[in-house]
Amino acid sequence: MCTEPELVTPRSFAIAEWRTLTGRYRHPVAGLVPGIAPPDPGVLAYFHDGEPVFITAVENLRDRVAADLDRTGALTRSRTRQLVARQHLGLQHTVPGEPVHIDGDALTAVNDYLNASDVAWIRISSVAAARELTLLLLLAKQPLLNNDD
Repeated sequence: MCTEPELVTPRSFAIAEWRTLTGRYRHPVAGLVPGIAPPDPGVLAYFHDGEPVFITAVENLRDRVAADLDRTGALTRSRTRQLVARQHLGLQHTVPGEPVHIDGDALTAVNDYLNASDVAWIRISSVAAARELTLLLLLAKQPLLNNDD
């Protein structure tokens, strides 16, 4: 008896890739050194309390992780930090190109949230492929911060 090979659907592929992101490749943000991320295109995912909260395609994983870990109050370089500030602090939508800066308790709240998170990434051959994978992953899961984007 011959059986048909299992069909790989976009949804099953995305679920398999989520397993990769949620597995051994997760890194605690607290104490993370951006230099361990490769300078390649890829998909970046943040997790908080074990659940995915944000996923994005990036051109350079190392640069994006470095921007996200910039613990100063300048939010212009980090979409992740902007979304955390908006979701948890009520920061309004920003105007592209205009600097966004927070300080004091707001800065502490954003830093604390990210420090209590994990990050994972998958290297991808191109930004276009990373965007495609991100869309598939978003079909499989709907992270909180992506709903605010």
